[in-house]
Amino acid sequence: MPPDWKDDKLNGYFIKLRRHLLACIQCKGARQSLTPNHMCREGRQLTLSAADEFDIIIELKRKALKHDGGLIYACPDLSKHGQSYAMVAELFSVVGVSEGLF
Repeated sequence: MPPDWKDDKLNGYFIKLRRHLLACIQCKGARQSLTPNHMCREGRQLTLSAADEFDIIIELKRKALKHDGGLIYACPDLSKHGQSYAMVAELFSVVGVSEGLF
């Protein structure tokens, strides 16, 4: 699998969760009343699955930051993309430097 498959999996859970929260009346009510105990079983499961995938990405990020191998982000200023992006932005390992694109 490509190196960003964990991000794709997390994004997939977020999309499923959002769709579910917009469609499920029980979860919509729980969300509006800030009462997660009233969510349906599927809504709770999607929420926990997304949280588990987020934890995996955070752990991978911690391990990568401890490694001294020239790690960079695709964008040099993550703050321009918002706080949530900075938390899940993928780190890339530099394997070579070129003077030009072609």
